[in-house]
Amino acid sequence: TASPRANAAGEQGVSLSNLEGTFEVICPSGSLSVTAGKNIVVDVTEQMSVAAASSCTVKGRTTTISSGLPTTLQGKTKSVGP
Repeated sequence: TASPRANAAGEQGVSLSNLEGTFEVICPSGSLSVTAGKNIVVDVTEQMSVAAASSCTVKGRTTTISSGLPTTLQGKTKSVGP
């Protein structure tokens, strides 16, 4: 039998997923960067939180942030898009 997969997981390449509980990525002494040749999909069913001490940048040809419930973007400067 195939192992459980996240809905947006591709058939090849890299997938980081957790189907239950908390999934944490921490980088206290450096920076985290994710680059893809095609798509990066973040699919969250309940809550997503991103905390950055100095800056958090999300950019791409098309950048979409959507939510089915009220959403808050906090920070001194907010910019979403290319």
